[in-house]
Order: sequence, then structure tokens, then C-alpha cells
Amino acid sequence: MLYFVDIHCHPSMKAFYSSLHHSQRKNMWEYIPVSPVCDELPKILKRQLDEMVKFSQTNLDNCKEGRVGVLFSSIYPVERGWFDENNITNILLGTELFTKSAICSSGFNEMLVNSLVNDITNNKKVNYFQDLSTEYYYLNSNQAKSEDNNKTFFMANSFDEIEAVELNNDNTNIALIFNIEGGHSLIDFTTYKVARNTPFRKVNKRKYSEYKRYKEQIFRNIDILKGEGEKEIYIDGNAVNMHFNHTPLFITFAHHFWNLLCGHADSLNLGGDILLNQNRAKGRKFSRLGREVLHKLLERDDNKRRILIDIKHLSIRAREEFFKIWKNDYYSKGDSFPIISSHAAVNGRQSYGLRKRIEMENNYFNDADINMFDKDIRIVFKSDGIIGLILNEVRLPGFQSSIKLKKNKRKIRKLLKKDPDDSRIEELKSENKQIYLQCLVTNMFHIVRTINEKRAWDIISIGSDFDGMIDTLDNYYSATNFINLKNDLNTFIDNCNNLLHISIDNEEFKYLKFGYTTNEILDKIFHTNAIEFLRKYFHDDFLKKGIKHKYMDINKLDELDPEDYGLSKRQRIVKISDEEIGLVKMRKSRIIMKDGEQISKLVNTIKSKDNKLKVKLIISGPICSKTVKYLKGNNIDIVSVS
Repeated sequence: MLYFVDIHCHPSMKAFYSSLHHSQRKNMWEYIPVSPVCDELPKILKRQLDEMVKFSQTNLDNCKEGRVGVLFSSIYPVERGWFDENNITNILLGTELFTKSAICSSGFNEMLVNSLVNDITNNKKVNYFQDLSTEYYYLNSNQAKSEDNNKTFFMANSFDEIEAVELNNDNTNIALIFNIEGGHSLIDFTTYKVARNTPFRKVNKRKYSEYKRYKEQIFRNIDILKGEGEKEIYIDGNAVNMHFNHTPLFITFAHHFWNLLCGHADSLNLGGDILLNQNRAKGRKFSRLGREVLHKLLERDDNKRRILIDIKHLSIRAREEFFKIWKNDYYSKGDSFPIISSHAAVNGRQSYGLRKRIEMENNYFNDADINMFDKDIRIVFKSDGIIGLILNEVRLPGFQSSIKLKKNKRKIRKLLKKDPDDSRIEELKSENKQIYLQCLVTNMFHIVRTINEKRAWDIISIGSDFDGMIDTLDNYYSATNFINLKNDLNTFIDNCNNLLHISIDNEEFKYLKFGYTTNEILDKIFHTNAIEFLRKYFHDDFLKKGIKHKYMDINKLDELDPEDYGLSKRQRIVKISDEEIGLVKMRKSRIIMKDGEQISKLVNTIKSKDNKLKVKLIISGPICSKTVKYLKGNNIDIVSVS
């Protein structure tokens, strides 16, 4: 059985926040149970928090049991907005109950949460980049490791490192890939009020001191993330100069609260909206500072890696702006990069714009703006990006499905009080399970229908968001459930001939599988697509030079007659697809500028015969960076094959 890959989760978060002190933090393998503070809450508040998973979901023992071999491990310096009581909260709960509810819902250490609340109350510093650096230090320390030598994990720096380890064997490593959630992670603030209240205009024009100060600070921190310089952190009171040996593969640019960089989408349900305040900059576009930071993250050279962008949590206006930047400043200039939506669901809406309430209620999908529009799906596909389907009950089901799930859960609670052995309990649970499976399958097939190509199946994966303080699917609540989830999806799809609730009849359902068996589809979603994404992009050749790697058996591609394209018999060209052909240069010696100029002439000769053809250079050996830049400037993509 193939191991599973989760492209968005937080395996270190509950362990890191299990204590204020580094030496007392739990290791990454330990299960962290629900806080006993939850029992101290009144019933009405317990009910509000009941659906949120409060125990650890991706502690590495769970991952090993569920055969999750590769985790895109997202470090999230927790936003202080989660612990900031507003006036309404104070009236409804008071400080003590609010703090207890925060401890319960987060699963964090009680002393640690009290410390965060105290920092907010007394308007102390908010050092998000310090938090990020300290959690990264923890991940790479002995404190995160198990004393059991059979339980090991490693932080991968490239796809080659993952490929070199046999992850299918239960006695070997789990691989973690470092990512960041939230642009706020790049900033240290002098006080909490400065973090919360800095106006948009102050970071949207160069004349303001805030713009200049934060640009200088954030740029310096990005350089540190890319391995240039060190960050001073404090470990149990001792100063440590910490160096980042891993550059994050991607950053989720926005999150729940204002980060000085861009607008965020509405991400809280009604209860969250009442208790917390995420209104500042919600729905706004990029600030000027945000655009500058975006380009800084995307910079690459022979010494520094590009950091890719995850569009989850971006507001609609920020998303639109980002897509324009990607197209005009990168894609059109031959410097494209894959766009990621790491923990997403689709909303079934073709394009941005307001919708009527009747449309929302009749939409099978969860039509929230934070979810992916068809336009978003198409651009991710065009960029050769990847989508991780989230396992979150708040984000996945649509209006009607959510109502049905809630009704069934109310019935289950009542039946459990009367008679825990009542057979109707299992029937209702089974019905809810089918709703979850139908939601996931519907999301998958909608993505493929939107693209209407076989290759659409290549961009779908799982991004659970486990340990991200979410309301997960009841039957699939932790990494231990990945095996059951895949098996249940297999059974559901095999027994399903149509998806009439979204107007996919029997004929279209079969067509949208594009010849794949159900097992092949699920192998791609749970393993292969994420692994191939890493093969193409998770290495210095791409992140520093822009060269994709791809597993390609050249000998299995159709050979084309070079003379048909105006070339001599000495040249070798192959058919990649109906729209693409490859000019093959399989050699061990380095390709230099002189070779690049000759290659450019050959490509121009080919395109003179058919200008619509996309010609790629297929290489197996090294190529100098100047030649890469020259060829990309002439719209010639380079593929390095293994």
C-alpha cells in the first residue's frame, strides 16, 4: 500500500504550545488529550465548542498508524486575535470564561494561554517571527524527538531526500516539509495594539514611517528564512542564534486577521464572528507593502530559494490582484511558478460576485467566498499547481448538507441520553458518513468538470488542516483515519453512477473519470499527485533556477522526424502531447550559453513550421544559470528528467 501525503497540517503545533518552556514541551509523537479545563465550562459553551477537535490529530504516532508518510508541516505562530476578548465577549462571558474557552478550543497549555491573554491585556510585544523561529528550533531539536529509536522523523530539504528514504516500511521515517501559515509570521510588533490597529493606509504608501519600518524588518526576516543570517531567540531564558537550514516551500499569505500585507476572507462562522473580531482589512486588496513582500518571497537566485504562495484565506480582491501579478510579472515572462491552495473546498460559483440567498441555499457546495471559485481552479491548473481538499465540516458541506448533518447530530445526542444501544444511532452516523463522502467526491468531480481534461485529476490532493483548530469530519477526525477514508471513498465511488445533485448524470460521471479506475484516482489524490508536485518543484533546480524536474521515460515517448520540422537528422525531438514537443539534449556535460543560443535557433525553426506548438527543452545534465535565464526569456521551458 502506498503511504499517504497531507499537504497542509500542523503536527508540531499542539506539542510546541504544550508548555511555555522548551524543556517541558511534549515530543512530536505524543498524543495530547482534551484539556481538563473543558469540563469546567458551562453546558451552553461546551455545546458551542463541542464540534471543534481539541486533542492532537497529527501527532506522529497517529500518522504512523494511518500510514501518513509525508506531512507538509505548517508552522503557525498563533494570531493573538484568538485570545483578544472584545466588548461583546466581555459582556457575554467575562475574562475568566473567555480564557477557559480559549484553552479548551486550542488544546494549548493553560499557563501559556494565560500568558498570551495577559500580554494582550497589558499591550505587550507580539513577536510573531520570534514565535516562528522558536517553533522551527523546536522542530529541529531533541525535544521534538521520541526516545524510542524506532520512531523517527526528518525535515526534508528536497524531493531527493524524501525519495532516498523508504517510507512504505512501517519502521522507517516520517518526512516533514516546512511551510508557514500566515504573512503575520514575518513580523514582530512593538505592542499588541500596533499589531491590531495599524491602518491600511499606513502600509499602502511609501511616505509613512510604518511602511518603511515594516518593509525593512520583513525583508530582513525573509532573508533569514532563506538562509542568510541568524535570528536571536530565547530558549528557557538563554539567547540562541538560530539559523534556518530549511527554506519554507510555501507560505499561506493571509490568515484570519489583519497582517499589514493584504485582505483576508471571512473565515469564522457566526459564533466566531460574535466572540472574535476579524473585520479590520477583511475583504481588502494587497497593500503596497504586501505587494513588495510578495515579490521578495518570490525572488530567487543561485543562493536563495523562491518561496511559493498558497492562496487559501486571501480575500477575493487580493486573489484577483495576485492572479494578475502572477500572469503579468511571472507567467508572461517565462518565470512561472505553481499556485497552491493547500486546504480548500470548492464553492461551485463560476466567478466572483454577490449571490442571492436563494442561490446560497440551493447550492450543494459550501458557497463561502473563502472557498475556490471556478476561476481559481482554472488558474491553479494553468499554473501547474495543486489543491488540497480540506477535511473540515465548516468548509466542505453546503447549506442543505449542513442542515441535515446538524439535525442528525441532534437526534443522536437525544438518543444517546435515552438509550445508548438504540440501533438508530448507528443508522444516523452512517447517514452522516455518506454525506461527508458525497461532499468530498462532489468536490473532486467538480474540479475535473471545471477543467474538463484528464490532467485535472493531477492537481487534486488532501490538505486536511488537522490540528489547525477546526471542526473536522466526525468519521475522519485524525491521521489514523486516512486508510478508512480512502477505502470508504473507493467503495462510495464504485457504487456511484452519477452525481445528480450537481447535474452529473451516468454518462458524464463515467466520462469525467477519463479512463481511470477508482483506485487509480484515489492513489493520485492520496499520494501520487503530491509526490509528483514535489518531484517537479521541491529542489534547488526549480526554487533557485526555475528548472522543473519530471519523471519521464523518454524511450516511451513517440519519436518525431526532425526533418518534418526543418531540423537535421542529428537532432532528437519527441511528442509530449498534442500541443507540446520536446527537444532532447541528454548529455552529462554542462549546457552553456553557446549551446543555449543554438537551442533557441532550433526552437525557432520548429515553431516556424507550427507556431502553436509549445517546445520544451528536455535535459538530464547540468545547465548554467545564465543559459536558463536566456532560454526562459525566449519562452523555452526546461524540464530535467530522471
